[in-house]
Amino acid sequence: MDHDALQKDFDPVQQPRAEDLTPGLQQSFEAALREHRAGHLAEAEAIYRQILTGTPDHSGTLHMLGVLAGQSGRDDAGIEMITRAIAAKPGIAAFHLNLAEIYRRTGRHDLGARSYAQAVRIRPQSAIAHYCLGLELRELGRLEEAVASYEQAIRLDPGFADAHAHLAIAAMQLGRIEQAIEAQQAVVRLRPDQADVWCNLSSALAEAGRSAEAIAAGRRAISLCPANAGAHSNLAAALGAEGQYEKALTECREALRLQPGLAQAHNILGSTLMAIGRAEEASVSLERAIGLRPDYAEAHSNLGIALHNRGESDQAISVYRTAIALDPNLPNAHFNLALALLGKGDFLEGWEEYEWRWRCKDFNGPRRDLDRPQWDGSPLPGRTVLLHAEQGFGDTLQFIRYLPLVARRGGSIIVECQPELEPLLRTISEGCQVVAQGQPLPAFDVHCRLLSLPRIFGTKLGTIPNRVPYLCVDRQRQEKWRRRLAADSTARLDCARHGRLDCARHGRLDCARHGRRLPLVGLVWAGRATPDPQRTCGLAALTPLAAVAGVRFVSLQTGPAGAEAHDAPRGMALADLSAELRDFADTAALMANLDLVITIDTAAAHLAGALGRPTWTLLKDAADWRWLADRADNPWYPTMRLFRQPRRGDWASVAQRVARELGSFAEPQQRTGGGRLP
Repeated sequence: MDHDALQKDFDPVQQPRAEDLTPGLQQSFEAALREHRAGHLAEAEAIYRQILTGTPDHSGTLHMLGVLAGQSGRDDAGIEMITRAIAAKPGIAAFHLNLAEIYRRTGRHDLGARSYAQAVRIRPQSAIAHYCLGLELRELGRLEEAVASYEQAIRLDPGFADAHAHLAIAAMQLGRIEQAIEAQQAVVRLRPDQADVWCNLSSALAEAGRSAEAIAAGRRAISLCPANAGAHSNLAAALGAEGQYEKALTECREALRLQPGLAQAHNILGSTLMAIGRAEEASVSLERAIGLRPDYAEAHSNLGIALHNRGESDQAISVYRTAIALDPNLPNAHFNLALALLGKGDFLEGWEEYEWRWRCKDFNGPRRDLDRPQWDGSPLPGRTVLLHAEQGFGDTLQFIRYLPLVARRGGSIIVECQPELEPLLRTISEGCQVVAQGQPLPAFDVHCRLLSLPRIFGTKLGTIPNRVPYLCVDRQRQEKWRRRLAADSTARLDCARHGRLDCARHGRLDCARHGRRLPLVGLVWAGRATPDPQRTCGLAALTPLAAVAGVRFVSLQTGPAGAEAHDAPRGMALADLSAELRDFADTAALMANLDLVITIDTAAAHLAGALGRPTWTLLKDAADWRWLADRADNPWYPTMRLFRQPRRGDWASVAQRVARELGSFAEPQQRTGGGRLP
């Protein structure tokens, strides 16, 4: 920032009064100013020093000689001269402004802020003084004060584009994304033909999750300057957020063609490659980003994700810790560290780090800011605690297990849950009130998110409350589904040699001669597309199960993927009753009539586990933290077995293993038993 730019609304120097200089010295001073402005610094300095020989305390000459010394790289001399000028005439704002500029340029931001503040006191109507003070305050980390200075500069001069731009930066650092976007939009209005301005707007919009707008702004930046590598990089990030990964890769590569050393582009390329399962390539790109910028905390955090997805959890944890050391307030690094620690069973630290989830802009659950304090685990007699669901159905089903522990602290309990779960949770016998989300909440004193309960109770791997079942099934619904299964020809249980015999009393279809029956197995093959479409395998992937003799299957699959049941694999006897499942209470009652549930990682797995039903859960290669690592069992659900992909996308080998185990399970059993779990 040069001298003239700093003095946007100041004279370059306070013009001396007639009595300050003789007419001859006045002419010399004006000659020195002309030489100075022409860039003839040596000539100007000689004249300034000649003037000081006769008038050593002339403030205007001292000031300009200090400015010249600063421009020549002699900062200490510049500071000395301008300080002498201020001592002679302390009420001239330009002197403080230029002294502050030398302090700013030499990294002495505390002294710079002090001098800028003095300029503001002298000239409170100066937009440039407020703006420059904001610059120093931001350097000092005093972001709230910096924002106030920028806002005042803008009030005084609404067309001050740089003030709007720096307000956007400070607001972004404070997490005020919408304010940052508004400020950057003002810059766009003032400088509509500058590519960098549109590029910065694209970045702010992407940060707010407004990906479509970010893409439009990014394309505008590129249209103004096709060679702007940063614009291509920002556009890639926005495209990736929209799931347009191939286009994102194209933009990343164009950015790196234009500027091979652009660390941001390597980071975004790595993130995009991770999103499409190319973790090895992602690691290479992220390591390049870090090589270019060793202090790039976000790239370290992303590298940790790539390592975790490759199964290198210890290395991932180390990299996450590096990211946090570089930027202690980076939410994604803390959250990803939590997932890695929890996946290894390091629960105590993991639960603490998991609380960062609410600061992550792309976290898959809205933050609830309630007007009551959060519960800290203290005794509750005389108080009411609200336990509210977060994230997905499976999370609610898994962590509602803590309800008895909360009840032991006394007081009253309200559970707020997803409407689809309300009928099921009403069967909980803890005397609590159950309210569906969106309904008016009864009065409460404190509140707690369900997934914060493990931290409150200090849950370790060996102290998981895992007595099952901890959810109840409505008996009338269970009986309804027993009769429904008996009436469905596809779901009937056969004895291949002696035909069907119905037992209305016990709800079983047995062969009276052999005393045996065939198991009934529920299937779920798809979860929600968000947040993780990789958990879905599709019914066709389970084709090997059709070859297992003596098994009848029941579709528990709901949603659009349920239509796949109409085109079941050849030879698979699959009853599709899913259209009659009104809510999770119905699904629970149907599961209670089954011998086994085979499901991908979705809410059905948690429901079956919570009911204590024999459950086989099929997991992708980089499974969620709650299934831990390298285990075929799970301490959260004692009746569950886990079948893991050996590599990304390999559902075929998983299905083959399940089919082999199911063959053993389907061997003839005793009249009183169901399928034998191997």
